[in-house]
Amino acid sequence: MLRFLVLLLSLSGLVLAVGFEYPYLYRDYRALGMGNVYNAVGGSFSAVFFNPAGLSNLREEEGFYVNLLPVTLSISTNVFSVADDIRRALESKDDIVIFNTIKKYRGEVIHVYASLLPSVAIKKGKVGFGAGLLIGTSINGILHHGGGTEGLYEVQNIVYGGPLVGLSYDRNRWSFGGSIKYLYAGGINDTFRISEVTAPDFDPANYLKYGSDFSLDLGLIYRFKRKEEYNPRIGFSLMNITDIRVPGVIAIPMTANVGFAMNSQKKLWILKEWTVGIDYVDLFMAYRDKDIFKRIRIGAEGKILSGSKGYIALRGGIYGGQLTAGVEFNLLVFTLAYTTYAEEIGGTAFQFGSRRHLVYLNVGW
Repeated sequence: MLRFLVLLLSLSGLVLAVGFEYPYLYRDYRALGMGNVYNAVGGSFSAVFFNPAGLSNLREEEGFYVNLLPVTLSISTNVFSVADDIRRALESKDDIVIFNTIKKYRGEVIHVYASLLPSVAIKKGKVGFGAGLLIGTSINGILHHGGGTEGLYEVQNIVYGGPLVGLSYDRNRWSFGGSIKYLYAGGINDTFRISEVTAPDFDPANYLKYGSDFSLDLGLIYRFKRKEEYNPRIGFSLMNITDIRVPGVIAIPMTANVGFAMNSQKKLWILKEWTVGIDYVDLFMAYRDKDIFKRIRIGAEGKILSGSKGYIALRGGIYGGQLTAGVEFNLLVFTLAYTTYAEEIGGTAFQFGSRRHLVYLNVGW
């Protein structure tokens, strides 16, 4: 049993999530704060993870968008309680206490995610461009009862990284975009039984797999002529064309996605600038579940105290039936943001949300 607990504490990495959580490469604090809406929003390098045509929404007057040290950290609410109880169980050296600890957290998702995404982006005339390097890792796992085919502990954990490049082009009211991602990934994606983890020769390294893959993304955005002061627009994207797949480590299918967004610098109550949007992801049901509501994202963002030195932004939304909220403080070259969101682990919306807390720190301009 001690070997199992060591495994639980030592495995690291992520991308393919447990249960019915949708897989991803990157967690964007701004998008998650507003319900993970970003298909037609854009305006930053993160557009390459939603719709590369969103690079067209970079503001030319801002010049280069440079992110030197953009660090993201996300953990599930239960991480500290699980770690504390496991420590107590280890100290007790009592098999009954250890088994009761497993029983207590059976069915709960344990999640830790961290990433670094230095990048540069610019809009010049009709062309938007961005390039970056993604490095990510996390721990994702779930405890089962220990018998049958589901085993005791399910882990789908990886460490990954690679370069990303995106380009957009404006033509009249249309924006077209494309991006390419190269990914090298290694990790463990398996289910372990009690008999395996308690065996004298058990070694987690024997389950380690690694490999590489790349994917293409295509997208477009159309801007409506009516109500131009609110910049209404729709977006469509094909993400991860040909899939991202490293056998035994990660599998992210190609998805078709649509979105609608509006934003304005026209003052609304205390908001000096605001954005609203709605996305629908995976039009053709490439993910394992077939629930419509899990694929809906709705969100809004408003900036207050906005000026040449910085701003404060407030965000809120609904992400696959789960509530999200966020706040961002930007001062000169420093950014600090907090987002709370929940991943729907169940096969349908409103079933089982794994609540998480995300902190983002950056030095850039």
